[in-house]
Amino acid sequence: MTFLPDAEAPAIELRVAEVDPALGDHLEPIAACWGAVWRITASARTPELRLSATLTALPDGVRGGADTGERLAAVTYENADTRLSIGTHDEEAIRARCGTDLPASWADAFPEHEPWNSEFGVDCGRTTPGLTWRLPPLAAGESCVIHAAVAWGPARDDAATWIAVDTDPTRLLGQTRR
Repeated sequence: MTFLPDAEAPAIELRVAEVDPALGDHLEPIAACWGAVWRITASARTPELRLSATLTALPDGVRGGADTGERLAAVTYENADTRLSIGTHDEEAIRARCGTDLPASWADAFPEHEPWNSEFGVDCGRTTPGLTWRLPPLAAGESCVIHAAVAWGPARDDAATWIAVDTDPTRLLGQTRR
């Protein structure tokens, strides 16, 4: 995040840990799933927030991109051996959380009938491999909780890594440590 020179930086807490992917009995296990949860608390009004969970580069032979749906903003990349997914809540799910662990004022930034039709939201691999959030400013005293999960495993014909990253910050916080 970048802040203007005269802006007070907010308090930022990040928790990262390996988590149980909760795949149930109907899917084969994956190699790993990790979650990250950011809690940002503003002491003064912030500019808009930008966060990212991205890959630095895609190796030759890797294909993929946006893999969204069912309130999940995600990207999936794979080669002949491995599939990797990164996921978070999409704009509809973000809007639904406004007033709980996201500021109620953010609901106006994500229109009720088309929350994805906003200047704010989650870019799923259009500009860089991974996820990039563009979120409204925080007022003094407001806080927000943003999460991401990454899962990888063997390349096979199932949605195991995608299902593993379809999670929420409450579940991730229950499994992470400082």
